[in-house]
Amino acid sequence: MLRKTTSELGDGKPSLLSEFKREFGWVADGLVVWKNHMVASYPKQIFMGMVVLIVISFILRFTVLAPDKADGGRVAPVVGPAFEALSQPATDIQKKMALLEAATDLRSRIQAVLMKERLSQEDSLYILKASQKLKIMENEINQF
Repeated sequence: MLRKTTSELGDGKPSLLSEFKREFGWVADGLVVWKNHMVASYPKQIFMGMVVLIVISFILRFTVLAPDKADGGRVAPVVGPAFEALSQPATDIQKKMALLEAATDLRSRIQAVLMKERLSQEDSLYILKASQKLKIMENEINQF
């Protein structure tokens, strides 16, 4: 009368992939056979088609898809803001590092002048101007 059938999988439930293979496997097998037949029958034509597609893509790249000369080679508007948003922190860090290096160099020059036994009027003016410049540099560093 009623007979229990056991499944092939260990958990008792067939997977979706195995069901698709069972239902539509003959279509995939037919496509594989057709592809193998076409590749074996027309290898030169397939190769020439690939070469023609590569040449067409090069032509399109340098004619249709080339940036306008009026833009001056600027980045496309869609990519531009995203690129600026990603590169802005790196640019700020580079500027800050350059300012820090210049400030450190200026401090060492001021220190060298201050180490003299006697300071002339030129030395005093140099220290005054350099300390003002150092103050401006420190303000710029702190503003970033």
